[in-house]
Amino acid sequence: MLADRLRTSFVMICVVAGLLFLDACYSPSHLAGLTSHSQSTAGLYLLPLLLFFALGTAWELAGLLRGAGFPVHRLVALMGAGIIAASPGVVPIWNSIALALPGMVGFYPPGCPIGQMGWIALATTACVSMLFLLEMKNFSADSDSREVLSRLSAGTMVLVYVGIPMALLVAMRSLGNGNWGLAALLTMIATTKSTDAGAYFSGKAFGKRKLIPRLSPGKTWEGAIGGVIVATIVAAICLAFLFPAIVGSGTNAVSAEPDASPTVFGGTAVGEIDSLDSKELASRDLASQNLKAQSAPTELPPLALALVLGPSLAILGTLGDLAQSLVKRACQAKDSGNLLPGLGGVWDVSDSLIFASFPAFLCFVAVA
Repeated sequence: MLADRLRTSFVMICVVAGLLFLDACYSPSHLAGLTSHSQSTAGLYLLPLLLFFALGTAWELAGLLRGAGFPVHRLVALMGAGIIAASPGVVPIWNSIALALPGMVGFYPPGCPIGQMGWIALATTACVSMLFLLEMKNFSADSDSREVLSRLSAGTMVLVYVGIPMALLVAMRSLGNGNWGLAALLTMIATTKSTDAGAYFSGKAFGKRKLIPRLSPGKTWEGAIGGVIVATIVAAICLAFLFPAIVGSGTNAVSAEPDASPTVFGGTAVGEIDSLDSKELASRDLASQNLKAQSAPTELPPLALALVLGPSLAILGTLGDLAQSLVKRACQAKDSGNLLPGLGGVWDVSDSLIFASFPAFLCFVAVA
């Protein structure tokens, strides 16, 4: 058991570290020297990782529901959760194609009304509609009404519960410029997961009053308070040290500014414009925009954000853990799955992150 746990943990750490390194240093937009947010491919290498957790969680949740007698189209729910979770990835994938096929495909339109978050709403609507269409196709006079409604309810639960929070994590990676979103994502994960350690040791040392014994007998109020304190400290450490290490000290090294006089268009004198074709003008204007983005200061989140981020992630993360316990007890199941040998199921890893994704996204959007 211990050997399996260590082996699985080692493999996961290596894979996660490798993908984080690739995403931070070798994303297509980074290699191309593009710094404009509208041309970013940030998060491209993290999509497979987030999809693994989304699909694994959806698979285990659908399996629990089916085992408890709730009919659910497991593969349809799995596919829908994956589509919703990956939907914000439309932007980095689009921009990657634009970099691979210059002149044939343009960058994602910065003024597009859908933006990035709109893809989550569109994907959710499409996937829920897909569930209804499937039931319409199979419906007959002999169909059991309760079964039909149960399949629709269970399928929608899997899609929304798993897909939307995972999509928020994908979108969080794209916040700010450069690796700002990566620092935000790592801060969110570290803060949320540190709650478990803080709650465990605080509960061991001071725990007396049970939190919700009918759902999780081991959790105590003293442990929960300790988890909040530890999460707040970890959030402050991440904001103070992790963000500057990943994003920078506050300003970029590029100090040159393009000429901002009215006689210049993207660094080209007005008198020269007539001798340039539209493609070259667009190229020079794009280069000018990139130079401005590089010379702009990189804003770091205020340290005071930890006073909101830490408690909110600790509380919502704990509720996410209790939500999983609720479903397992309602389904009369001891474990959610065994896809990660020695660690349990994928849902055991993602449960707290699912609920914590919402306050984390709001907090970082407010300061991005």
